[in-house]
Amino acid sequence: MDDHAPQGRPPRRTPPALFLLALSAVAVVAAIAVAVVVGGDDDAPNDAAGSGGEAASPTVQSLPPECENLHAGHGIAMWNSAMADEMTTAGCPFPYEPFIPPMEGGEEDPSIDAPFEPRLYADIWQMLSDADLGLCQVTTLPEDSVDGLVFGFRYVAGAAGCPELEGDVALEVREYATRAWRDARAHDAEAPRTFVLGRWVIGVAPTGEGGETAVRAVAEGLGGLGAVELT
Repeated sequence: MDDHAPQGRPPRRTPPALFLLALSAVAVVAAIAVAVVVGGDDDAPNDAAGSGGEAASPTVQSLPPECENLHAGHGIAMWNSAMADEMTTAGCPFPYEPFIPPMEGGEEDPSIDAPFEPRLYADIWQMLSDADLGLCQVTTLPEDSVDGLVFGFRYVAGAAGCPELEGDVALEVREYATRAWRDARAHDAEAPRTFVLGRWVIGVAPTGEGGETAVRAVAEGLGGLGAVELT
């Protein structure tokens, strides 16, 4: 046999650089696939208002640093409407700790023509003042955060100077995390007159001798704020 005779071509080998490049491309594609499966669609709507029924449950957003710093200065045990207004004015995500209730459930009522939006409790103070009613006391409602209820406050108002501590009219303002719960609880309210404004359900009841007159004044004032009365 001739040692110089051709022996055929040796098998072609893939250069190491090309092999590593192909392997990296596969890894990137796999990582993207995992991210899509785990993270979901970032463009999917996150409706914090909720809609009841089979709608996806709303998610709670974490507070940005500026809201965390603001909220850290609040005495939760002494929570009041002014603190709530500070969080709303700062544009902080709602609801926030420690006022995060169960949010699944409830049922929206399209006939309640009241946008589900933040409102300032200071508007209640101003409305009472415009109605020539003195604010006798404001207390935090004692209910636990259940069925979408975030927190609430009870306002007692009466004649200027509040000669009688019980006043003439009481407003119980409850703020809800979702529209579905707001609408459902508005229908369940037991107050003589019930209004919906923003995220609030407002129950109005007479408490003293001038109660009926005060209730009418409050009803007119709430209407001026855009509240919808349930009948």
